Amino acid sequence: MEEVRDYEQVKGEILARCGCSPVNAAGDFHRWRYDPGVNLQAQMDDLLRSCCGWLQPDQLSAQEVMEWVAMDWFLQALPAEERKAITVTPPPQEFLERLKCAVATR
Repeated sequence: MEEVRDYEQVKGEILARCGCSPVNAAGDFHRWRYDPGVNLQAQMDDLLRSCCGWLQPDQLSAQEVMEWVAMDWFLQALPAEERKAITVTPPPQEFLERLKCAVATR
């Protein structure tokens, strides 16, 4: 079982160094824009690939995916100053605690 964990860790590090991480996929997902000059199916495939890379439905439960989406929307709605306080997106369960601390220390 330890070999599987080691493999997953090494695989994750390699993918991250190649730019294939959930953070990069989230950025791709948020930057995506419709291009009328590009095939519709290809655009949808790209958007779905970015979405799956970001939300990792094969690794996360439906509850966890929902929490990531809600946290993302919440972050987008925050004023810029509060958003800057969260420099790295934490797991959803830590998110509100970090935000409360950041706002309290302002």
